[in-house]
Amino acid sequence: YEAVLREAWPGEMVFIRGFHRHPAFIEAVRGLLARALKGWTPERIFFTAHSLPSRILAEGDPYQDQLLESCRLVTRDLTLPAWEFAYQSQSKTGEPWLGPDLLEALERSGVHSALVCPIGFVAEHLEILYDLDVEALQWAEAHGVELRRTRAFNDRPEFVELLARVVRDAISAG
Repeated sequence: YEAVLREAWPGEMVFIRGFHRHPAFIEAVRGLLARALKGWTPERIFFTAHSLPSRILAEGDPYQDQLLESCRLVTRDLTLPAWEFAYQSQSKTGEPWLGPDLLEALERSGVHSALVCPIGFVAEHLEILYDLDVEALQWAEAHGVELRRTRAFNDRPEFVELLARVVRDAISAG
């Protein structure tokens, strides 16, 4: 595999392990929250990410810890409604998946208004446009819950700048 990569790209490679705690990412998510909260205060904020088979925890995968760290960093020193973390887009594989599921968390919370911030996604695609904008909204309407969500980064300039900063920082550290 590395030999194929070297042939395709003979230059130096720097592997970036993620940006879940990078200050530019934290500020960019805060910007998404600020825009969504302008003129509206929900009872609770739900940060979400794609669920994965729960066996990843036993295998030592840092996925869940990194997501929770991002949420804590985003909310630190901000005056926000209470928040919690939930998963979405669980597949039906017959094995346990990470939870709680967003709809279960919403029901358990008993809130009448909530903002969903899909922090684990950088672009709007099926798991945002269907799972949140259709399925979760239908559930919310049926249960009398005002449900909104933050936008995803997509091609927003702050996201492009965030990626550029992550790359510059990795190169300068490397």
